[in-house]
Amino acid sequence: MTSGNQGSATKDPSLLKLGGAPRPDLPSLANETATDVERLCADLERDAMKGLWTVQGRSEALSDIRPHVWTWKKIQAYLDRAGSAMSLEDSPVRRALMLWNPGAKDHWDATNTLTAAVQMMLPGEQVITHRHIHSALRFITHGRGATTTVNGGKITLSAGDLVLTPNWAWHDHSNESDEPIIWMDGVDRPLVKMLDAVYFEVYQNHGYQPVVKNEHEAGFQTDLDGLDLSRYSPKLVYRWEEAERALDHLEAQNDISPYDDVLFKYSNPINGGPITPTMGADIQRLRPGVHTRAHRHTNSAVYHVYRGSGHSIIDGERFDWEEGDYFVLPSRVWHEHVNDSKTHAAVLFSINDRPAYESLGLYREEALTTGNGFQS
Repeated sequence: MTSGNQGSATKDPSLLKLGGAPRPDLPSLANETATDVERLCADLERDAMKGLWTVQGRSEALSDIRPHVWTWKKIQAYLDRAGSAMSLEDSPVRRALMLWNPGAKDHWDATNTLTAAVQMMLPGEQVITHRHIHSALRFITHGRGATTTVNGGKITLSAGDLVLTPNWAWHDHSNESDEPIIWMDGVDRPLVKMLDAVYFEVYQNHGYQPVVKNEHEAGFQTDLDGLDLSRYSPKLVYRWEEAERALDHLEAQNDISPYDDVLFKYSNPINGGPITPTMGADIQRLRPGVHTRAHRHTNSAVYHVYRGSGHSIIDGERFDWEEGDYFVLPSRVWHEHVNDSKTHAAVLFSINDRPAYESLGLYREEALTTGNGFQS
C-alpha cells in the first residue's frame, strides 16, 4: 500500500461550484401556434427525432437515485435463507444480494454506475473460473479462509482485506474454511453496460484455471493480460493490517479531512492513482464524537459500516447506521457523517466512481458555506 495520495482528497481541496439546478421554466409555446408545434413534435417522433425544447428543462435535473440504508439485520436474515435454499458447488451462480436502490427505475444497482452486493459462500463452495470486461473488487466483511485466484495466483483472504479482479482477468472464488465467508462486491457493471461494452466468458470446460503463482506473486502481478498498469493497480490485495496502520499514521500526523475525518484512499503503488480507471475505494475512521462538515461532489458512493455506529445527514435527511449496515450516497448531494459514540471509533469502507468522473473531466466538489458548514 503506497504512501502517495493517501491523505484526504478533500483536505485543502480546490472546490468548484456544482451545477445541476433545473433551468428556469422555458417560455410557453401555448400562446403561439400550439397546434403547429404539437404537430411538429408528433412528426419528429414518428421519424425518430426529438425537439430539444421538449426536454431542455429536465436535462440538468438530479437523477432518481436516492439515499438508502440496508441494515445488516435484514441482510443477514436473507443470506441465511439463501444459504438454506441454494447450493453453489462448482457453479457460476452467486449467492449474492444486490443492493437495489429504491429510486432506480430501469436497473437493479446501487447507483447509476455502481453495482454493490453482499455475497456469502459456505464451507467447501467454489465458483468456477470466469472473466468479464467490467472491473470488480471485494471487501471481506466476515470470516477468514476465503480464496480468490486471479490470473493463476491464489490469494487467501480474511475480514478487512480488499481484493481486486481487474478487467478481463480470469478469476474464481472458494471457501476453504469451516465457516461462512461474507464479502461486499463492488462492480462498475452499470457504467460498462451503459457504454454497451459488456462481455463475459467462462473458463474452458466450465472448470478451473491452474494455480501457477505463489501467494506473494499472486498479490502483486505485472502480467495482467496487457492491461495498462498505470491505470490498473498491479497490487491485487490490500490487507486490513496495512489499512489500519495507514489510518493510525494519518491520525498521528493530524492529516484530517473536515469532510471525511481520517481517510485512506486505496491506491496504485506505481503512481499513487486510483486502483482502477472506473472505481475507487476508501476506508475512513470517524474518531469518537466526530461530526464532519458537509460537502458534495459529482461522484456517487456506497458505504459499508465495518465498525461502530453513527449517522449521516444526506440531502438534509438523517440516516442512522450501525456495524454491518450499508448505505448509498447519490451524486451531487450534500452529506456529512457523525460518530455517535464518544468512546469508540467508527470505520467506513466505501466504493466510488470518482476515477471515471476524473478521467472524463467531470469531477467537481463543493463545500457547504452556510450554517458553519453543517446542514440545518
